[in-house]
Amino acid sequence: MTDALKSNQYVVTYKLRDSFNSLDRLEDIPASYRKLIHVKKSMQDRVNVDNDDMYLLYSWIDNNNERLVVDGTRFTIWTARIEHQRMKMYNETGTDLLPKEDRTGRYDIPTIFFERNGQVYVAIVTTRENALTAVRSLINNNNIDLVNNYLQTDQNVIEWLFWRYMDENPVLDADIPIEIDNLLSFEGNDLEGNPADFLKGISNQISSLDVTKAILAFGDPLNASRMTLEWGQSVLVFSYAISGVVSIDTRNTSLDATILDPDLGLVAKSFAPLVLIIADVIPDLLNRYNNDNQNFNETFYDFKRRQAEFVINKLTHQYEIEE
Repeated sequence: MTDALKSNQYVVTYKLRDSFNSLDRLEDIPASYRKLIHVKKSMQDRVNVDNDDMYLLYSWIDNNNERLVVDGTRFTIWTARIEHQRMKMYNETGTDLLPKEDRTGRYDIPTIFFERNGQVYVAIVTTRENALTAVRSLINNNNIDLVNNYLQTDQNVIEWLFWRYMDENPVLDADIPIEIDNLLSFEGNDLEGNPADFLKGISNQISSLDVTKAILAFGDPLNASRMTLEWGQSVLVFSYAISGVVSIDTRNTSLDATILDPDLGLVAKSFAPLVLIIADVIPDLLNRYNNDNQNFNETFYDFKRRQAEFVINKLTHQYEIEE
């Protein structure tokens, strides 16, 4: 049985191949996958490929194909059970393999399939690379579009969010309505792109901090932010990275009851905000950024300059520095 979604679990989303145009096609997803264990060189002759105990089993333990709905998006929740090798694989003398139950562990990965615009997507609730690899193998990599990351972008979307919230207009759509209620964090790198020079800030007043103004003024690329977004009558608190990774604060997120299927169980309800965010909200934000791109590019330099002037004037006054 799938557990309820916990706060701040990270999610990576992929589009399935075009042949998957409906959740009804999920019957083409393999039921299991076997991976031959990896052993040290001196033990390779002990691995009998005809023995099931020599394989790690990846399988679905909960894939009843129940059709769930949030705001018109159909989804279903499966659970992948992944066997993995333990650190201790050999007997005390290192001359033989332990029985499989003693050298193998397992973990469960919630996996969401959802429909959008005649395509099927899969959201894997983990960012552990080995777990992602395992679930992709279970789905079959040939069934996944691994070239195009569904929610990834190389555009300045995070800077755009700060610009809209701090200077332009946090109301993205007055009719629905959609509004940036608050920005809570940023992550990025310096202009040199050195991974060791990692920038990160967390605060409920992140947009008003002097350090944030300075970072925006310097133009260091930002690649992630945590935000509170009003989406109609829903309040969504989540993090988005331009790499396509998403996490949601389930404790502070609340969905408009009218967009929920009244028959959803507690577990399904815990996943519904995540489905809304990855199926509708983030694609909508990326589309709004593209539509606003020209205005953003034309005015962002002046915005950065004003942040720089604010910081410089404050420092000059505080330390009585002569110009």
